[in-house]
Amino acid sequence: VLFRSILYDWDYQMERAEEGVIINGVTWATKNIGAASPEDYGNYYTWEEAQKACPKGWRLPTARELESLAKSYIDPRTNRWSSTVEIHGVTGYKFGTNESNIFLPSAGYRWYKSTDVTKGIEDKAGFYWSSERSDWAGEQLGIMMEFSQGMDPRIGTYDIRNGYTVRCVKE
Repeated sequence: VLFRSILYDWDYQMERAEEGVIINGVTWATKNIGAASPEDYGNYYTWEEAQKACPKGWRLPTARELESLAKSYIDPRTNRWSSTVEIHGVTGYKFGTNESNIFLPSAGYRWYKSTDVTKGIEDKAGFYWSSERSDWAGEQLGIMMEFSQGMDPRIGTYDIRNGYTVRCVKE
């Protein structure tokens, strides 16, 4: 019963948070770019495409902002870091507090050599671009936040040609 109550409060908050949700001093959009609702995956972008994906007044988060968000991950059932949660049948992670939070769906990715999207089905994985990149050993890599079942959210680097989701922050 407690679990349903928390989710109801979360759903109510998300429906009314058109201007975003403040977590650790950063205002986060309530849904991914191209998504119709917070639990919708939205569109998949290369790192270059992601740089232009946010609407006016919004931008991609920095790696530091994503890291701060990753550290605020909570399980609404326990109020502690844990595994994935499910909202309206979609697996993902909840970030923030019960008073101020966002849901990031495990949207998976689109590998650059394919048009198919994994949708995070097997490992319930999510990947979210930052505005920053890293050139390492001659490779062009984008910095992002990633998470999957059994792994706490973390900052990583991946090929800038892959397609990942975008969650914007207010400028």
